[in-house]
Amino acid sequence: MSELRINASPLHEVSVRITAGVSVVRLDASLSAFRADVLGTTVVASPLRDGSVQQAARAELVAKSLREVARYPLSAVTSFSEADAALARAF
Repeated sequence: MSELRINASPLHEVSVRITAGVSVVRLDASLSAFRADVLGTTVVASPLRDGSVQQAARAELVAKSLREVARYPLSAVTSFSEADAALARAF
């Protein structure tokens, strides 16, 4: 019977890189602040703020998805290792 060998290091690196992307996709909260004082008009400031709030919400969904995806490579290592151990015990 062959032995399953899993090199967890590359999978761990994938998880680390994906997790690092979380901070890149998040928006600075100050971008969604109402800035009529800077822009000089609420006609521009209000839609700009609304669009920024929507973009921040979308960025948060992407960040959440990235965190979930980052867990899969290490989860695969665990699952394969557990399955291999169960098979080894069966024989």
